[in-house]
Amino acid sequence: MRFFPTGTVKWGEQIHAAPVISVETAFLPAQVELAIAHDNYRDTDDYLQRFNRYTNIESQQVLQRIRMKKEREKLRPVDLFQSFSDEFFRRFFLKEAYKDGNRGLYLSFAQSLYQMTIQMKVAEDLGEQKASSKQEILALEKSLQQFQRDLRYWRRQMWLQNHLPAPIKQFFAMIKKK
Repeated sequence: MRFFPTGTVKWGEQIHAAPVISVETAFLPAQVELAIAHDNYRDTDDYLQRFNRYTNIESQQVLQRIRMKKEREKLRPVDLFQSFSDEFFRRFFLKEAYKDGNRGLYLSFAQSLYQMTIQMKVAEDLGEQKASSKQEILALEKSLQQFQRDLRYWRRQMWLQNHLPAPIKQFFAMIKKK
């Protein structure tokens, strides 16, 4: 299915950049019967091929920004782990990917690794392969402790969401809003 004539849409260099369209456009109303199903990835193999291609592109874009600024703080293990945990909690719990079964769990982990992979590719290109200092190890330990606290919090939220009767959930929702 083609929405635009050939040559009327140009894509930017960055991944997920907005297209530049050179013809008149129209917006469809937000109605279920007009919706188009969009599967990001056909299967795991397709995902992993894109994973490597996209992390290569994004790491090169980060390197360009770093070289323009001519400065960068060294990537620490705690930063790497934090990028993973932030992405995982956001996807798996906040966006409720756990409701999507195996695919939701896999993509939550995989997209979390995606963020780490970009940072690792940048660090490798910049030659940042030193062992962790004692201070960096202590910072990582604190981050792991925070990960455990966050995991307990989100597990409770998930349990409440899936086991409490609807009237009690509504009551908690009202309290949260205030």
